[in-house]
Amino acid sequence: MNVVTYRDLGVRRVVNGGGTYTILGGSLMSPEVIEAMDKAARHFVLIDELYDKAGRFLAEIIGSESAYVTSGAAAGLVLATAACITAKDVEKMKRLPSHLRHPKRGHRSEIAEECVVEASTSSRG
Repeated sequence: MNVVTYRDLGVRRVVNGGGTYTILGGSLMSPEVIEAMDKAARHFVLIDELYDKAGRFLAEIIGSESAYVTSGAAAGLVLATAACITAKDVEKMKRLPSHLRHPKRGHRSEIAEECVVEASTSSRG
């Protein structure tokens, strides 16, 4: 299979003068990260075990109580919001909206299925 590039897709490359922004693809990966991803992509693992062990590893490195790896900033914000809504209440956690408990499948959540976030008052030139 041929590798499809941004050029093949008609996607323009841009110069990022601002920093790490999701809209610009997040960040470039270092050779060490690419090497680690290449090695990891050669094996199957239990994903729950990977999340648990990676979280423990990162928490130890950064000196925090715990850590959790997400697929990106948006996923991290969703999890942080869910944690704020439920605190340590397991019953509230069980009532969070889930694709496994979708209303169209006969389940109904008793908590809001949306979150309103106040817009920033700062502006970008």
